[in-house]
Order: sequence, then structure tokens, then C-alpha cells
Amino acid sequence: MSKNRNLSDQERQLCTTALEICPTVNLKRASRAMNKFYDDALQEIALSCGQLVILLAVARDGPTTYAHLSRELVLDMTAVGRAVKPLAARRLVSINSAPGSRRKMVKITETGVACLRKAVPLWQEATNQFLEGFGEREWSRLRKELSRTSKFVP
Repeated sequence: MSKNRNLSDQERQLCTTALEICPTVNLKRASRAMNKFYDDALQEIALSCGQLVILLAVARDGPTTYAHLSRELVLDMTAVGRAVKPLAARRLVSINSAPGSRRKMVKITETGVACLRKAVPLWQEATNQFLEGFGEREWSRLRKELSRTSKFVP
């Protein structure tokens, strides 16, 4: 790759340093790698990691609102809608308006429960593989730090 001649060596080094130490860059890089890892593990049931997370949340919480999913998964409402739509198209969840309200409710269907029953062992296998390579103690420590990080950011 050729160097950008518009930047001095010092400016180029600043860019390199920023890319190396930036929390957002590093967290997104790790997140993308983990998403790909789990997407690959779930490929045989045509479910993405993000879709599995939504199914898990809806299964655990029962019928829930987009607003609850938004808060729980730290997604904006538009992203929740975009994420839920393909699950509804596959009839894994149903979307209805709450009685007397404009709020949308998401509920897991029997088809969704059946899909979840296939997905969880695949997820568990991938998680075990990750923990074997990364280390359970290291993951426990990192998980606590990530939790602390997300609470630190307003």
C-alpha cells in the first residue's frame, strides 16, 4: 500500500496510534470477529448471531416491546425493527401492536422455539470452542471489564 503523501510522517504515525488505541476501533474489531465466529457456527440453521440474541431475549422475557429490546440490547428503535423483521418473515417471532397502543410487541412463536432449540447447542459448541482457545478465566475477567465499560459510557 502506498503512503498518503498529504500527511507528514508524524501525522501518519498519529493515525496509526489512534487506530491501535481507540476503544471504539478495538471493541468493534473484536465484536465483528466474534459475530463472524458465531454466524459461522449458526450457518446451518440460517440464523445470525444478532438474530439469536433477539430470539434469546424474547424467549426469556416473553412478549416484549421494541422499546424493551432497544434498552436490553442497546439498539435504537429503527435497528430493532430491522433486526426483528427477518425473524418475523421466517415466522420465528410475531409482531403485534399492544392493545390500545402504538407500541409493537414481539413474541416468540413455536417455530421460533424450535429454532432456538437447534441454535442453543450450536451456540454452546461455539462458546466452548472460544473458551478453550481464549481461556475461561480470561473471558470472565474480560466480560467484567466489558460490563464496566458499557456502564461507564453514558
